[in-house]
Amino acid sequence: MAEGETRLLSLDPRPDLATGAAALAEALAEPHARRGPLLAEASFLRIEQPVGGGEPLAWLRGFAGLPRAYWSEREGQFELAGIGTCAAAEDKSFAVLEDLQARVFAGEAAGRMRLIGTARFDLDQEPAPEWASFRRARFVLPLLELRREGEHRTLAVNLKVEGGKESGWFDVQRRTARKALLEGAAPITIPDTVTPRGEDDDPASWGTRVGALLDRIQDGSLEKAVLARRMSRVMELDAIDVLEALRLAQPRAYHLLVQPAVGEAFVAASPERLYRRRGSALETEALAGTRARTHDPAADEALAKDLAASAKDGAEHALVRRHVLAALAPLCEEVDAAETPAVRTLASLLHLHTPVLASLRAGIGDAPLLRALHPTPAVCGVPTERSRAFLREMEPFDRGLYAGPFGCFGRDESEVAVALRCATLRGHWVQLFAGAGIVDGSEAAAEWQETSDKMRVVNQVLDSVDGE
Repeated sequence: MAEGETRLLSLDPRPDLATGAAALAEALAEPHARRGPLLAEASFLRIEQPVGGGEPLAWLRGFAGLPRAYWSEREGQFELAGIGTCAAAEDKSFAVLEDLQARVFAGEAAGRMRLIGTARFDLDQEPAPEWASFRRARFVLPLLELRREGEHRTLAVNLKVEGGKESGWFDVQRRTARKALLEGAAPITIPDTVTPRGEDDDPASWGTRVGALLDRIQDGSLEKAVLARRMSRVMELDAIDVLEALRLAQPRAYHLLVQPAVGEAFVAASPERLYRRRGSALETEALAGTRARTHDPAADEALAKDLAASAKDGAEHALVRRHVLAALAPLCEEVDAAETPAVRTLASLLHLHTPVLASLRAGIGDAPLLRALHPTPAVCGVPTERSRAFLREMEPFDRGLYAGPFGCFGRDESEVAVALRCATLRGHWVQLFAGAGIVDGSEAAAEWQETSDKMRVVNQVLDSVDGE
């Protein structure tokens, strides 16, 4: 085998998660996990333990004292829970993803490795104190993971060999993983010292910002910008409880969790795909234009017809569609999208939706796609840089991970969501975010109501968890 490959050791299946964890812990104490030909000239070692059961999100509960991450795609066929850090790359650009992928995705285990990554909405903006732990763009190979693919579940450990044998870091990771498998990782109580910076919106200040934006649209500086609101609540909730409730309330969504440090977490149940890459096949979408559902079939049908016929919503959606097609053109051999959007029905909302299919040019991977597609006009505006500059000037808070890309990255396939319908949890602070696209013809009161409808999805979940 070539130097720098990721090596794979597969263990015999176990009937359940408990016996699988014990078997994997035992394997970490065996000589082949500490020395010998398996580690010779390897960059990473992956040990997989197939198990007969176990739910990845519930599994995370036993490890509250370690960094945690969770990803599930919206069709419900794949989910990945990660604990601890084997390797990580972070910076203010997506180039660090290419570097980490080149190191991890080589050798016999390359097709099995997955990174979980997040990035701020505005990578160029210094994080406010409450977002400092989340960094700018950060991609992580978990130390331990539980993966579900359809009905198949795999418990695994990833160990960094490169440079770790000499420094002792390899054995630190191995012992940490073994201890966690046998004992879990209890939470650590820390003081809640960070108070979110900035003021939350009220209708009057929101109206002022919408008015300023409409002036820019009228003078031709902008075509559209997406103004966001933030709502703060004083609640002490468990992030896993919140995400489990979001999964029940919003089943057709990407379900996301990142906890970079004890006491800080970001959760989301996002309806929006940024892209899915499988080999050279690419799927993305335009999602813009919104109505809140009533759950009365006749009323919802009328709302869907109104949304489909709305000139204002149609124009907003067309901006997103046009941006996606233009961004993909230099990266793709072919791009195909429907001319007219359909109405997509979610648990609480209706959206105008256009799927986009494309075939990537040779050599195009995740970093170029992230640079090209983020941020879309559905969360930023048109033109992109002018819109982003306006938001830096006018929004009184740091968006952080809200409306940023959140993805699960592999060698052969990757999928990335836009982090919407989300909340941050820090001690007793819970914060929610939602935005509305402002275009010519927008009215401040209607856009305020749209953001309230979007935040209601998460607010109702928070109330249900708090009332248990």
